[in-house]
Amino acid sequence: MEPLLVERDGELAALAGVVAGVGVSSGFVVVEGPAGIGKSALLGSVAGLSEGTGARVLGARGTELERPFGFGLVRQLFEPVLVGVSAGQRAEWLSGAAGSAGAALGDSGVGDAPVGDFAVLHGLYWLTANLCANRPLLLVLDDLHWADAGSLRFLAYLLPRLEGLRLAVVVATRAHEPGAEQHLLDLLVADPSVVVLRPAPLSTSAVGVILGAELGSPVDSAFVAACASATGGNPLLLSALARVVVREGVAPTAANVGRVPQMGGDAIAARVRLRLSQMSEEAALLARAVAVLGDDVAVRLAGQVAGLSAAAAASAQVQLVHMGVLDRSVATVGDQSVLRFAHPVVRAAVYDQTDFADRIAGHTRAARLLCDDGAERVAAHLLLIPPTADEQDVVTLRRAAQDAARRGSPDTAYVYLNRCLAESMPASERYAVLREAAKAAEMVDLGLAVVHLREALTLTSDPTERASITQQMGTNALFMQEIDHAIGAFEEALAFLGDEAQWESDEQRDLAQLIQSGLVNVGLVATDRPELTRRVEQLRTIRPSAGIGGRALDGLLSMFETFQAVPTAIERARRCLRGGIPTHSVHSLSAQSAAYHVLLLADVDDIEAILEDAVTSAHRQGSQVAALIAHVWRCVGRLWRGALVDAEQDGRTAMRMVETTGIQLGRPFVGAFLGEVLLERGHTDQAAAVLDWADGGMSIQQLRDAPGFVYLMMDTRTHVLRARGEFEQALKGALATGERFAAHGGQNPAMAGWRAEAALCLHAIGRRDEAVRYADEELTFARMWGAPRTVGHALRVAGRVRGTLEGLPLLEEAVRVLEGSTAHLEYAKALIDRGSALRRSGQRASARPSLVKGLDLAMKFEATPMVDLARAELRASGVRPRTPHMTGPDALTPSEQRVAVLAAKGLSNRTIAQQLFVTTKTVEVHLGNAYRKLGITKRSQLAASLTSGPSPMGLAAV
Repeated sequence: MEPLLVERDGELAALAGVVAGVGVSSGFVVVEGPAGIGKSALLGSVAGLSEGTGARVLGARGTELERPFGFGLVRQLFEPVLVGVSAGQRAEWLSGAAGSAGAALGDSGVGDAPVGDFAVLHGLYWLTANLCANRPLLLVLDDLHWADAGSLRFLAYLLPRLEGLRLAVVVATRAHEPGAEQHLLDLLVADPSVVVLRPAPLSTSAVGVILGAELGSPVDSAFVAACASATGGNPLLLSALARVVVREGVAPTAANVGRVPQMGGDAIAARVRLRLSQMSEEAALLARAVAVLGDDVAVRLAGQVAGLSAAAAASAQVQLVHMGVLDRSVATVGDQSVLRFAHPVVRAAVYDQTDFADRIAGHTRAARLLCDDGAERVAAHLLLIPPTADEQDVVTLRRAAQDAARRGSPDTAYVYLNRCLAESMPASERYAVLREAAKAAEMVDLGLAVVHLREALTLTSDPTERASITQQMGTNALFMQEIDHAIGAFEEALAFLGDEAQWESDEQRDLAQLIQSGLVNVGLVATDRPELTRRVEQLRTIRPSAGIGGRALDGLLSMFETFQAVPTAIERARRCLRGGIPTHSVHSLSAQSAAYHVLLLADVDDIEAILEDAVTSAHRQGSQVAALIAHVWRCVGRLWRGALVDAEQDGRTAMRMVETTGIQLGRPFVGAFLGEVLLERGHTDQAAAVLDWADGGMSIQQLRDAPGFVYLMMDTRTHVLRARGEFEQALKGALATGERFAAHGGQNPAMAGWRAEAALCLHAIGRRDEAVRYADEELTFARMWGAPRTVGHALRVAGRVRGTLEGLPLLEEAVRVLEGSTAHLEYAKALIDRGSALRRSGQRASARPSLVKGLDLAMKFEATPMVDLARAELRASGVRPRTPHMTGPDALTPSEQRVAVLAAKGLSNRTIAQQLFVTTKTVEVHLGNAYRKLGITKRSQLAASLTSGPSPMGLAAV
C-alpha cells in the first residue's frame, strides 16, 4: 500500500460508504489534518472507489497563487466538463436558473450587467443539480484552505441543499492555515450533516512497516521509535526521512539513533534542495517556473517562463518526474498536457528556495505571457510583484476587478483594485480607481472603504462629487456604529451642496435627500439624541423626490414615523418601494428594509406579494445583502400570518446568510424574529440558542447598553423568560426593553409590545392593578397606530389581565378586530382566549366553537403551545377533541399551496423548484404533504382538490 494510506482503513471505509451511496443519496466529507498526513492520498482514492458507480468525478485543488481569483476553485471544477461537451449539452446544463452560473465561469453570454453574488450561488447550485440529474456526481476538492471566498460560499450554499441530489462532495483542508477564509471553513466542518475525518499520526508499528518497505531491510526498533518521534508520525515526512537515510547510507540500527533528529529536520525541504542541486540547470529552471505559475500549467507556458526551448522543456519535464518533483501521472486540461507537483509541500519548498528576484522576474514574465488568457490570470501574478509603472497593468487590474464584480465576487474585485492603487497613474484615473475600490470594499471592510474615500476627497474640487463621497463616508461610519463621525460626515456633505437655492439640478436635489436620509438613519439607530430628533422632524415637511435619494428619505422617515405610531408612515413606505431601490447600495437597502418593516407592522394586504417579489428579485439578480433582507422580512410576514414552518425556513436561511457573508448587522433581526418563530412552535431552548448566536449570550441588561436595534432581541429574550415561567426576570426584561425602546423615541407597540409583556408578567405574579395599567397604556398606543394585529394583541392582553367577566368584552372585540385581517396567528390566540374566558364564566357550550376554530388554526400553524392550551380548554369545556388533523386546501401552508397550484398547472417538480428557488427535494416534500392533507394520491387530482373546502376537526363528549 502507498505509505500515505497506511493505517487509513477507517477513513477509506468512510469514503467508500459515501461514494457507494452516491447513486441514491448525497454526502459531504471533510478530511482535515496537517500537511503530509495523507489527505491528498485519501482524496486520490475516491476515483478508484467510484469505479462501478457510473459517477462523474470532477476535481479541483486550491493553490496559494489562485487564492485571490474569484470562484477559482469552482472554475476548476466545472470548466473542463463544460468545455468537453457539445453546445447542446452545455446549454442544457446551464438552462433555467443555472444560467446565472455562467457569470462565475466566465461565460461571455451573460452580458455586461453585474450578476448579484446570491444569484451566482443559486445558479451554481442548479448547475450542480443539472449535472447529477441523470448521472451521479462526485466533487473532489483538495487544499480547501487555499480556496477563494466565492468558492467556499458556494460549498456553504450547496451543503444544506444536498438532500435529493445524487451527489457526494469530498474536500480536504488544513486547520487554521494562515490566510484561509477560516469562518467559512468552520461553517462546513461544524455542520452536523458533514462527516469529518481527521487522520491520526502513524503508530510506531506502522512507521516500522513503512521504513522497512522504503529501506528494503530490517529496521531496529529503537531506530523506528526515533523516526516516529522525529516525524511525529507524519507519512510524508517519514517517506522523505527514509530517502535521506538511503541517500546517506545510514544503517537503521540503534547505534545510529542519534543521527535521526538531524536527518529528520526539514526533511522535505532538504530533499528538494538536494534534488535541485542534482538536476540539470534546465530542470531546475522549469521546476521554479512551475512553482511560480502554480499547478496544472501547460508545458509550453512553463518552458517560456523558464526561458527554455520546447525540446529543453520536454527533457526537463522527464527529469523532474523521474526525480519525484513532478507528479508521475499525466494530467490534461482541454487538449494540453499539464504539469503539477508531486505534493503541494514540494511546490512550497521549491518556491521558498527560489531567489526573491527570480520569483519577481518569473511572475513578471508570466503576466506578460498570459495577456491573452484573461485579465484575472494576469492579475493573479501582478498581485505578487512590485509596481511596474506599466500603464497596461493598471488597465489589466481594473478589467480584472470589473470581471470579478460582474460575477458577484466583490472581495476579489477589491483585491485587484487595491493592488492597482499601488501603481502610478494620473490623478483623474486614481480618483476613479479609488471610488471603485471604495464601492467594492463596502462589501468587504467598511473601514477600508473610508480610507479610500478620504483620499478620493482630496482629488476632486467638484462640490457634487465631494458631497457624494462624504455621504458614502457617513453611511459607512453609521454602519460601523461611529455615530458622531456619521453625523459630521452627513452635515459636511450637505455643506458641500450649499443651500437649497444653490442646487442646480434634480440630481443635486436627489443627492441632498440621500444625505438627509442618512441623518434620519442615524436618528433611528442612535439613542438619546434630541438634536437629531428635531432635525428629522424638520425633514418630515420635505416632499421627497422620485429619485433614489427621495425614496430612501421616504423609507427611513416611514420608520421614524412608525416609532411614533404616525399612520402617514404607510404611504411613505409605499413611495420608497415604488420603482424599486438599487440593491448595490447598503444605505439604499436599509431604506428598503425599513419600508418592508413598516408595511408589515401596518398589516397591509399586499405585503405578502411585495415580499415574494423581493425574494424572487434577490434570487435572480440580487446580492446576498438583498436576499438576507428579503428572507428576514418574509420570515416576519409568515410568522404573523401563522405560517410558522415556512417562517422558520426563511429565518434559518437568513441565519446561514449572516454566517457565510459576515453581515453582522443582520444578527439582531434574524435572532429576534427567528427566536419568536421557534417560541410559537414550542421550541423554547432553540429560541434561546438562536438569541445567544445573535448577541453572544448577552443578558438583557447588557443588551440595553449595546448599539443598534437591540430592543428587538431584548423583547424576544423577555418572551423566552416568560415561556420558562421566570416571570420576575421577564418583568425586569420587559421594563428594560421599554427603556431602550423609548431611547430610540419609540412608543408604538407594533414594534415592541413591552407594556403588554409587562402586564402579562405582572398578572402571572398576582399584581393585577399594575397589570391592568400597563395593558391599558398598550391599548391606547395601539389604537393610535390602528393596525389589526397590534390593536387585537393589546385588546387580548387587556382582556386577559382583567379577569373573566370584565375582560370578556375586550376579548370579543379582539376577535372582531382580527377576523379577516392578515394577523392569523394573533386571531387564533384571540379565539382561544375568548373561548377560555367563556368556559371559565360557565358558558361551556358557547366556548366550544371558538376553541375548536382556534385549535384548527393552531394545528394548521403547527403552534404546539397553542394546540396544547386549546385542547386543555376543550376538555375542560366537556368535550374531547379527536386526534386533530385538518384537511382540505385551508390546511395547506403557503409553501405547500404554491407548490400544489404550480403542480396542478402541469409544471414538473424541477421547474417548480427553479421557479420558487428551492430544491427539488423540498418540492417533493411539499407535494407529499399536500397530497396527504387533500386526501389524494395523484397529480391529476390536484386541480379539483384545491377548490374543495376544509374538513373540520371532530369532537367527542367527555
